[in-house]
Amino acid sequence: MVVNGIRQMSEDNLQLPWLQNRVAEQQSHAKDLEESIGMLKEKLDKANKDLEILRLKAKQQHEQDMEEMDFLEQFYKDQIRNILEARKDGDFQNTQQKEVQENAEQSNANPSNRNDYIKNTEQEKGRVTED
Repeated sequence: MVVNGIRQMSEDNLQLPWLQNRVAEQQSHAKDLEESIGMLKEKLDKANKDLEILRLKAKQQHEQDMEEMDFLEQFYKDQIRNILEARKDGDFQNTQQKEVQENAEQSNANPSNRNDYIKNTEQEKGRVTED
């Protein structure tokens, strides 16, 4: 019985260095995993922060676009209303003639567009007289 105990102690003493190396390897591996987790957590936090900034910018851009669309909608509604009122009042042809004249003054400043303007003006006059 004593011999069996001594034999068991000898075997245990042989396994002890192997087990100690194994524990050291596992501790080193656990430390490496903790460092990796820390780096990944930092990357994730940065990605979340960038994503939040992107969401905020997209939201601001959307709000700005909506404001611009509302403004343009109101502008075009006002223009349509003005045209309809002018048509009722009989001033529609006068309004179109004024716009043609204003366009003529603007294109006179740029001689390269003058020929195009003359053609467009003649077409506009034809349309105005047809209405």
